[in-house]
Amino acid sequence: MGTGPALCITLVLFCSHFHQINEDKKFGKRSPLVLIGTKKSALLVPLIVLFIYSFQTFTIFVEFIPRLCFLYLISLPYAIKLINILNSYHYRPKSLKDCKFIALKFQTMNGFGLIIGLLFNSFL
Repeated sequence: MGTGPALCITLVLFCSHFHQINEDKKFGKRSPLVLIGTKKSALLVPLIVLFIYSFQTFTIFVEFIPRLCFLYLISLPYAIKLINILNSYHYRPKSLKDCKFIALKFQTMNGFGLIIGLLFNSFL
């Protein structure tokens, strides 16, 4: 069950490099964004989000976690906001300074939805 939230944290770490890509290049860092560029990285984020949601949905359908854990979908507005910002401004690193915080809100709400689903299930 911890795989979904762990992947969300990985997304936060990935997004934390968008605004500092110029500095990473300047100092020779080889972060994933430096290696594949901001445009391809921005296109990768929707796939990561889709994988997170697909994995969590799969665990519900195989009844590994209760159906009420579909409350993880309360994180969807943050996922959409993150994807839109990255796709619109991937070429302007200074405009992406807050994307790591949006990714963090996505991760927080995703985990919160899962926890609330588990708690409600235990009371029913």
